[in-house]
Amino acid sequence: MDLGIHPFKIFHDAAEPVGYCIYYKNIKISIITDTGWVNDNMKNKIKGSSLYLMESNHDVKMLKEGNYPWFLKKKSPKYRRASIQYRCRFGFIGGAIR
Repeated sequence: MDLGIHPFKIFHDAAEPVGYCIYYKNIKISIITDTGWVNDNMKNKIKGSSLYLMESNHDVKMLKEGNYPWFLKKKSPKYRRASIQYRCRFGFIGGAIR
């Protein structure tokens, strides 16, 4: 079989959140959505990907200063979506993990 799909644990406030590594021939695609942070295990799982997708759709300053309910503002960063700032610190720059 040329196609493989391998789930791995991510961090979000859901029952069993997962990301995926999808393999097709010599191509590896990794997908991480709705995770609050990335640990070494996740980093190792997606390393060597031909393409990766990481959702990072909130801005920390906007969350703190915006008109959001208190329960969202106080939510642990571990269980929020990764911020744009976190994505840059993590090393998703220029299409490769550095």
